[in-house]
Amino acid sequence: MRRFDYFAPQSLAEALAVFQDRGEGGRALAGGTDLVVQVKEGGKIAAPSYVVSLRRLPELRGIEFSERDGLRIGAAVTMAEIAESPPIRERYRILADGAEIVGSVQTMNMATVGGNVCNAAPSADTAPPLLACEAAAVIAGPN
Repeated sequence: MRRFDYFAPQSLAEALAVFQDRGEGGRALAGGTDLVVQVKEGGKIAAPSYVVSLRRLPELRGIEFSERDGLRIGAAVTMAEIAESPPIRERYRILADGAEIVGSVQTMNMATVGGNVCNAAPSADTAPPLLACEAAAVIAGPN
């Protein structure tokens, strides 16, 4: 396994600053269920020079629902949190069902919706329900 620098910023602004300062070669880490495996496989798919943990960023956590604004799911929300969320189970059942079939209990407790969608794996079990629910993604970046 190739060595890499690890950053654990305390805010989304700090995380974006790391990516901006370090440039290409970095990878975001939240649940790690795909990235860790890819790195351990000798970097055939992922050989980052640095990793930025997004796991505890408050801006990427939480599930919020209001009648006016609809549903907001942070990218670092786990599949288990989605599957167990009352507003999702009541109003977006197809998404709860997709989150429930992601994998084992251990995987559900680690895998995040952001990673599930952005990893582009065939096993992205939340992508079809999100599309069916006409979800929109909000992307953060330096601009």
